[in-house]
Amino acid sequence: MWAEAWRTLRRNPLFIIAAVLILLVLLVALFPTLFTKGDPTYCDLEHSLDPSGPGHPFGYDLQGCDVYTRTVYGTRASLSVGVLTTLLVVVAGGLIGALAGYFGGWVDALLSRITDIFYAIPLLLGDVQNGFNDPFIVHFPGSTKFNESKKYTLNNIKCLNCKNNESNNKFNFYCFKC
Repeated sequence: MWAEAWRTLRRNPLFIIAAVLILLVLLVALFPTLFTKGDPTYCDLEHSLDPSGPGHPFGYDLQGCDVYTRTVYGTRASLSVGVLTTLLVVVAGGLIGALAGYFGGWVDALLSRITDIFYAIPLLLGDVQNGFNDPFIVHFPGSTKFNESKKYTLNNIKCLNCKNNESNNKFNFYCFKC
């Protein structure tokens, strides 16, 4: 199954382009000195707002800092925030969704209402402060709902399998709450 998926992905040009871009961003984040020789903390007011030129393709900012150098070195921080937020969303959403799907009943109702509150927070705060962008608060409710629905689906399939093959079922330990 994995081999077939890998063969399909290798034939897809969008996958190849995305993979190359991801590897390039990782390379820039891990080895910024390969892409720039400048110091990201060095600023010279004599170059304040200078346009792009040789060795400085993005020009300078108001404080005279090389924007390209700061962008290359800033890649590591941006990538770290993205990866850590994604991991936190998957773990929290998966755990909450699995708990809601497993226990069901009032536990499911309680966790679903808490998740709904987190769905509403960005919308409510968006009215108060334009541009609320906490990635964890915005995305974990979706991950929770997705995992909860998958748990319900799998639970129903396993229960059907248990009821149909009660005597000869190698997955008997999966038969719960049928």
